[in-house]
Amino acid sequence: MSESPKESGGSGEKQKLFPPTRWTLVLRTLDSEEEHDALSELCRIYWSPVYFFLRSRGNSPSDAEDLTQGFFQQVLAKEQLQQAAKNTGAGKLRTFLLTSLRNYTINQYHHETAQKRGGGFERVHVDPDELERRFSSASASGKTPDEMFDLQWANSLLERTFERLRKEYADAEKEKDFEVLRSTLGQSSEQVPFSVLASQLDRSEGSIRVAAFRLRKQFRALLKDEIRESSASEDDWEEELAYLKSILGG
Repeated sequence: MSESPKESGGSGEKQKLFPPTRWTLVLRTLDSEEEHDALSELCRIYWSPVYFFLRSRGNSPSDAEDLTQGFFQQVLAKEQLQQAAKNTGAGKLRTFLLTSLRNYTINQYHHETAQKRGGGFERVHVDPDELERRFSSASASGKTPDEMFDLQWANSLLERTFERLRKEYADAEKEKDFEVLRSTLGQSSEQVPFSVLASQLDRSEGSIRVAAFRLRKQFRALLKDEIRESSASEDDWEEELAYLKSILGG
């Protein structure tokens, strides 16, 4: 598989897809106009991985939530992001955050107040019951805190990619196509036969197979784009993609 390291289209065309030693997503936090949205995006993506890591280390749900907030307040401060972005050895954003999280738990005093940990940083809205349900299900596997972080990183990445794909179909006024064909993205043995999908959309089975192929191709392209945003180089994102596949069982 060979892909061009250049982006095309639009007057704001970038010369390189991968700015050397920098993360695309992190760079957005250094832009005064995009800082707030980019920081919020980073928190949404990595909130559950951080939370699962902290819960796996024996913290209660409320303590894990406060510690998660405190972690983002401390590690995603603008100065630290600038330093990391300029570091030639920064590598993968996932690895950087996990290392920072380990250090954070070593230095964190558990009796700090939630207000102090949260500071002026906007708290990410999460459903605590749903988060705990997912944690309980995942913790039954006996994974280590590091493995729980990576598992949730993978799940969050897939969820974000799925939502981007949904939006693209909605923008193209193809919501029904997406809702009918979305089952073809999985590998479940309960996948609906193409003949049934064709009937639901009143199209031929052949056209449905083509549409499903395009949907999967589009999903893979968006997934790669998500991984690229948190990688510093072509090698990094290829490694992250391979690692994602290993976590999800191929």
